[in-house]
Amino acid sequence: MLAHLIPWVVFDTMALVIFMSLPMGMSQEALFGVEIGQEAYRGPGRRVLRRYWFWLVMALVGAEAIGLLAALYGTPLRPLYLRVSLLALLNALAFSLYLAFSRQIKAFELADENRRFAFSLKTRRMIDYTNVPLEVAIAAITMTTLAVLVYYYPALPEQLAAARNSSGEAAAWSHKSLISVFGLLAMTIYAQGLLLLVKQGLVWAKITLPAEQTDEYLRMKEEALAINISLWDWLRGLVAVYSLLSLDSVFGNVEALRFLLVAINQASYIGWMLFVVYASYFGIRLSGVYRRQKAAAGRLYLQQPFEAARWYAGGLFYFNPDDTALFVESRTCPSYTLNFGNPRAYLYVVLTVGLFLPPLWLVLSR
Repeated sequence: MLAHLIPWVVFDTMALVIFMSLPMGMSQEALFGVEIGQEAYRGPGRRVLRRYWFWLVMALVGAEAIGLLAALYGTPLRPLYLRVSLLALLNALAFSLYLAFSRQIKAFELADENRRFAFSLKTRRMIDYTNVPLEVAIAAITMTTLAVLVYYYPALPEQLAAARNSSGEAAAWSHKSLISVFGLLAMTIYAQGLLLLVKQGLVWAKITLPAEQTDEYLRMKEEALAINISLWDWLRGLVAVYSLLSLDSVFGNVEALRFLLVAINQASYIGWMLFVVYASYFGIRLSGVYRRQKAAAGRLYLQQPFEAARWYAGGLFYFNPDDTALFVESRTCPSYTLNFGNPRAYLYVVLTVGLFLPPLWLVLSR
């Protein structure tokens, strides 16, 4: 009776793990987005971190207890609405806890007013970070999928399978329409555009360099950037493979093509597994670059004092209207984030929210 709760518990636990690891994104260089010394990290910093973990676990236990009681005794809310609400509540509590404990770490922040900085004059170009065979494959898959859907659309029946069970049989139905036939493909094309826009932002991201060992530090920064962009390219390839699932309406109703129904589902599963494997490989490679970078320069990232004062919410958000950069290196982990002082950042936010609205609407409308 409670088996349907297991996926939600796993999902909530994954969200909890992300929030538990968030304060330690820069390892012993920073805690809650604040650069602190080794003595503070091993002493009061660790005690603050343990209290933060304790209350995070309590938040998860509370959310799951509410879900369990609702499943046992019933609730006026539909189960899906209840679980989505509990997930939102858990994330809100976790974010509030992060903010509260980050303020406690602020007192131990280190200030380095005497460090000298340098900036690279190199102009990065998208073409230098473009994998031509991959771009051709993505375009070919997308255009072929669109052509097949357009060609067979008039011949499709009025009732189409909206979901299938493990045996491949239709488990839910929908009426034939442009949305039901072309909707998934349109979403994947939208996602491709968004991912390409993010990739462009990463290529042009600002990197601050130390005045000493500048060339070696820059070389490793560029190596880390290339690995990051490579992962984004693999994600775009996965999205292209996932777009093949939109051919379900054709392969499930055209007898001569029915044998391909299993193939596109297997392709999507294999694509996900390959992406997970490559993401792990990516993490190992990136960790190696960061170790060499820290050994050479003593730290993973650099910031000028006036930039450090522009981070908010425990280093999660950067707002500096005087900085023309759109993407900057994050304080909480070896990655990049948006400068919300740049008006273009809000375009990325709107486009990202737009990507999740259609599937959310479909889930909640069931």
